[in-house]
Amino acid sequence: MMLSQVRYIRELLLKDGVHNSKPLPTPIATDVKLFSNNSELFENPTQYRSIVGALQYLTMIKLDITFAINRISQFVHDADWGGDLEDRKSIFGFCVYLGNNLISWKSNKQTKVNRSSTEAEYRAMCAAQTEIMSLQQLLQELRIPQIVVPTIYCDNQSDCLLAANSILLSKCKHLELDLHFLRNLVNQKALYIMHIPSSDQITDCLTKSMSQHLFDRYKHKLRVFQNPYLS
Repeated sequence: MMLSQVRYIRELLLKDGVHNSKPLPTPIATDVKLFSNNSELFENPTQYRSIVGALQYLTMIKLDITFAINRISQFVHDADWGGDLEDRKSIFGFCVYLGNNLISWKSNKQTKVNRSSTEAEYRAMCAAQTEIMSLQQLLQELRIPQIVVPTIYCDNQSDCLLAANSILLSKCKHLELDLHFLRNLVNQKALYIMHIPSSDQITDCLTKSMSQHLFDRYKHKLRVFQNPYLS
């Protein structure tokens, strides 16, 4: 099954008068930094909110633009580009696969400022596990057997160790609840956490801007393809 919104995209481009714009290989350039405190006033906040809302709907099938839409969505309630300083909160993302099928994904800003990348990614793993548990419950209600133990792949070696090693708990006391949440599941063998190289972490496509080479590689793994029936 292929889901497509070509007509919706074309109508959106026409509505906002950018249908003749030059296409780019990635949704957002790697050198683009968005801040609310050093930008000019947006002349039409209502139009801005309308555009962002339309693009948010599009992310349901266009995962590859998720990070870019996440960034501009942070200014929806401040579309006049107010003077708030950057809050330094991390953006996290995860993808959930059932076999080879991508069935759930998320890209969002964390509610707390983290003291390290280890904290940020550990909280992201907790969010992913919460989603996995919800999907497990749904599959159980649909009477779909679950034979394989879920596995979370993380590119942070420290987080993989924290989930299994109680000795390291003292190093992250402010993460104590999250630490026990994952560690108990790991000890019960109800969850596996495995380390993977950062170069294979496809969720980076949902959390940061990247080069065209990496973007195209991760987009393929997110099951986002060019429709072969369209010219």
